[in-house]
Amino acid sequence: MNQTLTALDIFGKPHTALSSNFKLRISAYGVLVENGNILLQQNPVNKKYNLPGGAIEIGESERDAVSREFLEETGYSVKATEVIDTDFQLFTLNNIFFHNIILFYKVVRTSDSILPINCPENDSSDAKFFNINTLDYDTIQPIYYKILKSLCH
Repeated sequence: MNQTLTALDIFGKPHTALSSNFKLRISAYGVLVENGNILLQQNPVNKKYNLPGGAIEIGESERDAVSREFLEETGYSVKATEVIDTDFQLFTLNNIFFHNIILFYKVVRTSDSILPINCPENDSSDAKFFNINTLDYDTIQPIYYKILKSLCH
């Protein structure tokens, strides 16, 4: 059944399209919590902080995608240990509509050293730890708010 769906862009603005115009995307994100603080990376376009992660590449495992994306976006080497939640979102980027299936993994650092952020598509400009109990919509991109607030309880 072809239906009209609403997807949000990076600024939270709604856009509509027929469901037949959406592409399926599967993503994996890492959650690194240390001493009550969570590591987030900043999107240089909207200045909001996000969980490190992104699309799983063809032939790549979910855990390897988390490790790769985490290193690119934060400079930290991590290992994904367990799935802590799943979700989906409808979003649009560059006039392409996506139905995104999201896997959230708990991660642990595998090294104390931090490398420079090395994003091939320039989708991260900063990474820092935040107190997990001070996160709000002014700081966080809304699509990650649900999972981040669930970690506070």
